[in-house]
Amino acid sequence: MHHGVHILLKMESRSRLFFLLNLLLGLRLTLSAQSTFWLSTSGPSHAGAVNALQAFNTTAFAGTDIGGVFARSDGDTAWRPLKNGLHNIYIRSLAIDSNGVLYAGTQGGGVFRSSDGGESWHTTALTTLWTIRTLVAHAGYILAGTSGGGVFKSTDAGATWFAAHAGLADPYVRSLAVSPKGTLIAGTAFAGMFRSTDSGSSWQSVGITTQYEVRALASRNDGVFFAGGYGSGMFRSSDDGQTWIAVNEGLTNGTIEWITSNRSGKVYVATRGGGVFSSSNNGAQWHSINNGLGEWDVRSLAVRSDDVLLAGTASAGVFMSSHPTSVVDDRSSTRPTTFELAPCFPNPFNAVTTIRYTIRSTAPMSMTFRVFDALGREVALLVRGEQAPGTYGISFVPQHLAGGIYYGVLSSGNRSIVQRMMVIR
Repeated sequence: MHHGVHILLKMESRSRLFFLLNLLLGLRLTLSAQSTFWLSTSGPSHAGAVNALQAFNTTAFAGTDIGGVFARSDGDTAWRPLKNGLHNIYIRSLAIDSNGVLYAGTQGGGVFRSSDGGESWHTTALTTLWTIRTLVAHAGYILAGTSGGGVFKSTDAGATWFAAHAGLADPYVRSLAVSPKGTLIAGTAFAGMFRSTDSGSSWQSVGITTQYEVRALASRNDGVFFAGGYGSGMFRSSDDGQTWIAVNEGLTNGTIEWITSNRSGKVYVATRGGGVFSSSNNGAQWHSINNGLGEWDVRSLAVRSDDVLLAGTASAGVFMSSHPTSVVDDRSSTRPTTFELAPCFPNPFNAVTTIRYTIRSTAPMSMTFRVFDALGREVALLVRGEQAPGTYGISFVPQHLAGGIYYGVLSSGNRSIVQRMMVIR
């Protein structure tokens, strides 16, 4: 039992619960809205497909088909257009370097640069008419992969660029990824994947010469690479990009548009027409996570610093996960039928809030109720053990917790309900 948290468990009849909730709290005993995995962010509007997403801390940037770049910070109610100095609004790629400098790759207008979070933009020296399909920033340099012109590199924040595609057999570069140690992988339209260990000065084929274009690449924090093709599904490399194996079990849509991962190493894949899939075992098994996703043609993904997942769609804007992806197994986003969680009351709260839930099974269930902070760290364990069918009430006293957003997670087996709570100080 976590220090500073008082547990009060009391059995009530079902009818008494409904009476108290409706009369005193004005609430119905229903599943918390936070059990839906995806929530709409209501935008960006009238901007076309969200071709690229990037996150810097808890601010998300969306590069759109016909509307330029937009930003939305945690707590914002709308997306903000960032067009000052952005003379080309047909955005195809985004990248952010370690200093927070934002780069936008366009169709026909080259690469733009912003050092103030997108509030103002400046053209870089790369003004090629080739579409900038992909951008990657690492260790003081930035690479731009183009549709027909190969790869270009800048080591001075875009002031100058030079060709960086020696050994690259295909100039149609669709994707780029870099590992923490600096190994680069380039995915092409017609010649598969290439690898560079000298920051892009030279490239060698890795032997994957699939007839499908390699549209998506990503490297996890541990250096494991993932690649996705147009119709060819997913590949994984655990040896710094030297060899690759197919990892498609459970992946019902093989047209991959984007790949990303969270801090714990869980991998997320955006597909064209199949929504979003996740894997927590290095791609050995994939599971769809589309509950609440308004459109399944997903073009881009990003993970904020608080592990909230973002998905950019073809025509319905951006969706965000209702809770940090590190809090619970995202397969649990399907609504449980054997237990229900009522909204805690009061919420927001300072000293105490009451949490009520009902077990509707015909036999005892093994239940837990945990509280996590916004970074996914467990801060309280309120319930753990077998409980008989019925209704329970628990009081949560956040005696030693700072003000902010917390997540209460009621779980049994692999099913969970997540509820957002706010502590005010």
